[in-house]
Amino acid sequence: MFENYFTEDQRRELDARRAQLGQEAMEESRNEWVVLVEEGLRQVDGGVPAARPEARDLMRRWDELGSRFHSSEGTKAAARTLWSENSAELSQALPWTADQLQALMAHLQEARGAAQDAPAGGNAG
Repeated sequence: MFENYFTEDQRRELDARRAQLGQEAMEESRNEWVVLVEEGLRQVDGGVPAARPEARDLMRRWDELGSRFHSSEGTKAAARTLWSENSAELSQALPWTADQLQALMAHLQEARGAAQDAPAGGNAG
């Protein structure tokens, strides 16, 4: 599946990043990701607007975590496309449904837009 979304160079880049991080950091990152997903789903379920500071903070931490693995916008875009086109299949191995994770991704994307629209240094809400 990954071959259909990531170029050979991108796959090498991702492999190199994983090797550079090491097994312990990979496990810590996975645990951090689980915490972020749970926090994000609470925001989605609670109707927290994407412009709120807590939603923008979640988006910032989510993107920082992703940047540990994706050093280029190309791999980030490929990962988003992979997820959006295969969320049902990919979510089968996770404790959350595809619908929950799609709602979370939409919330994060809205928070990115809100952060871009916000005045520099300002907090919406």
